[in-house]
Amino acid sequence: MTRAFGEEHLADDPEDGEEGRLVSDQAGRFIATFDKVCREHSVKKVHQRDTGPEFPRYLRDMLQVVKRYSVKYKKTVGAGRVPEELDVVRLSRAQQRFKKAKRAWQIRMRQKFYSQVADDFCGTRPQVCVEPSALPGVAIFRDGYGEPRPR
Repeated sequence: MTRAFGEEHLADDPEDGEEGRLVSDQAGRFIATFDKVCREHSVKKVHQRDTGPEFPRYLRDMLQVVKRYSVKYKKTVGAGRVPEELDVVRLSRAQQRFKKAKRAWQIRMRQKFYSQVADDFCGTRPQVCVEPSALPGVAIFRDGYGEPRPR
């Protein structure tokens, strides 16, 4: 840093004293305001991690099959018996099928999300158009007819 800015830059460090407090206070206010505006315009949304992913019906059915086979396997092992080979094979195949289908679904969802974001930036999706507003740094979302989208 000394090489890039010289010795005088280190002497005028804004992190010290009143200037440092002022800069950190302004940064904190900017972050809070930006977060509030993003949530008002649905740019940021609250995601609840405890609810779990909302799978499509075919993935929920596959997950139920995996759970059914795993319960059967655990009951057999818990009773001190050796599980049948057929049960072990069915469980592993159901797990593999579910894992593969879930991964493909996640990839499709990511692709869909990124294509929607790219379309919003290009302005090709008629449902949502992003336009700069009178306030700097705030975008107004409009529907396909040019009217502001209701919140």
